[in-house]
Amino acid sequence: MSLSSIPNEIVLAIAKYMDMRSLNALIQTATQFAALLTTELYRIGAAYPTVRKTTPLVWAVQKNHLNAVQMLLDQGADPTASVRGTTALHEAVNSDNLEAVQLMLRTRSTILPRDSAGFGPLILAALRGQEGMVRLLVAAGATVVCSKFSDWERALQRAVSAGNEVACRLLLEAGVESDGSNGDGLQICIKDLLGIVAAKGNTALFKLLWGFFVATPSEREYTASRLVTSAADSGSVDLVQWLFSVGAKLKEGPPGTSTALHLAVSHDQPGSEDLVAYLLDMGANIEAIDVSHQTPLLAAMRQGSLGLVRVLLAHGANALAIGSRGMNALHLAATYKRHDLIPDLCRAGVPVEGRMQTTETPLHIAAAVGSAGSVTALLDAGADLNALHTDCGWTPLHTAADVGAAEMVALLIEHGADLRAVDNVGYTALETAVRAGRISAFNVLLTATLNADLPILRESLDGTSALEEAIIHEHEDIVTILLDAGVDVAASRNGTYPLHLAISHGVEEIAELLLQNGADPFALDERGRSAVDWARLNGRMLPTILAHCEAEAVDKEPDPALQASILRSSIVSLATYLQTSQGLIADASHFTRLGGCLVLANNIPAAQVAFGQLIETPGRGEREYHGCCDWCEDRPVLTEHTRKYVCLTCYNVNLCQDSKYEYEDEEEYDSEKPLFQVCTGHEFLEVEPSVLQLLGEKTGPEGKVKREWLEGIIAMYS
Repeated sequence: MSLSSIPNEIVLAIAKYMDMRSLNALIQTATQFAALLTTELYRIGAAYPTVRKTTPLVWAVQKNHLNAVQMLLDQGADPTASVRGTTALHEAVNSDNLEAVQLMLRTRSTILPRDSAGFGPLILAALRGQEGMVRLLVAAGATVVCSKFSDWERALQRAVSAGNEVACRLLLEAGVESDGSNGDGLQICIKDLLGIVAAKGNTALFKLLWGFFVATPSEREYTASRLVTSAADSGSVDLVQWLFSVGAKLKEGPPGTSTALHLAVSHDQPGSEDLVAYLLDMGANIEAIDVSHQTPLLAAMRQGSLGLVRVLLAHGANALAIGSRGMNALHLAATYKRHDLIPDLCRAGVPVEGRMQTTETPLHIAAAVGSAGSVTALLDAGADLNALHTDCGWTPLHTAADVGAAEMVALLIEHGADLRAVDNVGYTALETAVRAGRISAFNVLLTATLNADLPILRESLDGTSALEEAIIHEHEDIVTILLDAGVDVAASRNGTYPLHLAISHGVEEIAELLLQNGADPFALDERGRSAVDWARLNGRMLPTILAHCEAEAVDKEPDPALQASILRSSIVSLATYLQTSQGLIADASHFTRLGGCLVLANNIPAAQVAFGQLIETPGRGEREYHGCCDWCEDRPVLTEHTRKYVCLTCYNVNLCQDSKYEYEDEEEYDSEKPLFQVCTGHEFLEVEPSVLQLLGEKTGPEGKVKREWLEGIIAMYS
């Protein structure tokens, strides 16, 4: 029997027990049943479970099949039923399908659905700026309170965020025409939104909201005055002027808060100069101080235009104002690379040699941030090219070298920066670049040093040269460059040799490089030790030595008599040097070397005294003594109640008290990778500085205590 021969009554009865997919398949295979079964198909579709991925109504809306939408609605499909966080009504709004929305609105007396984000259709339409959709939804009564806020309130917030004036007007009119139950809420909402719109500088939208703002005259004046700051921050001169026209008064907040003028000068945009001039004409305090202790002139250094700065100066701004950390306008202009402001500031009297609390000049700052324009402008204004940062002794060239600004280094040298200038520890800019590992800046400085016929290697106050610093800080590339420049790897400096230093610090790659360039592994340093001796202390370094020496020579024991003779001679030489003070840092370096020699001479009490002579911080009012820690690379303040630790095996390895505890943790040691890599497990000499050990404290006018102690050491080892 064919399907076409089955009576319609039986087909309809069977269809009632079929699911939507099967019924649709039946219609497709027997098109003569289409007219008979279509109504049944849409009836099933209208009741399709919303737990599925979608519903026929949502699908029809997405495909814009309006006939299908109408037929499903006729069969009772619910356009507000939630399907996976959305509804058919939301889908129609999303696609701005006005016809589909009109069809669905005819079936519902209220509009309540929200999607998974909590947005009603009206909110979505307002957010998208769909003017026609907003009109349609508002006309249908989309103002019903659904939870804490009504749909129109949330829609208004979204429309304001989108800057949609038309949608805002429609929503405001709908809200005001409601039964009044949301009147208080409306005013609170508008008051909050006024602040948002003022911050955006949207004058037209602000005026619209203001027209619906119901308040007493005093409250309106207060609100307008409060919003002047936000409007000024937006840079809108039109809005600021309009606020004053409706009664705003210029008011300053508590001390230390940004004023409208501070905010107005912080932008470089069209109209900023007019805005600043207008605020000043209205009585803005040109010397007000904000939270950063900046006047409006100082605040303008970041983004304010030259014209804006000129407006401030023309209105009498104090060009000598000082902000936080002692920074003047030139310091700030240099910080923000505002070289365009520097000539005007200098003409206004801002001191080009002004010092911050940390004693940097504007030129130091310009060099640090790499602003060639600022450097040139400052030099043209008479800045001292070799001005000293008195806390550390850095010139601008040191500063540029430390941050690795190679082009800035070249510019300063081109203008005549002193390559020989040294900081408080005796480092030149070249050595500063080495310590920081700034290869590009180092190359520029090296070329300039060679061209000026100046020595590449020279001892700083603590006795190290560029080569030793490169080894200690493991900068292999810089060591290679120095070797290519012809430095002598066989020369002894600071009582030791480059190879000895590399071996004692466990820097295998650099030790290998030095050996390849002719370093002598058997030369004896001031302690009577060879590089081989240092390698024996750490088995990891022995293979490096063995690769360049015969095993028999390496295994040969050193001559004890020769070692003792060298050790005694070094002790006498160092003590003799220290009889005449060479300065705190140089003395400390030599006391450390003397202590190392005394350890090997097995004179631990004398070694403790030598190691106890700490470095006094230069340039400060109080007497502070600092250790030099190879773990944390810090210079912790030491007192008579703190300790430092000196390795009894390795060359000049010092730890501060806190780092000693970290050092004892092997996992911490492996993860931190301190400057020294070879002395794990070695014994450390504990040095507790005391008033008796600080010879400098007991020296007196004639240095009696220090002299007598050193004379005793000399007599003992002569």
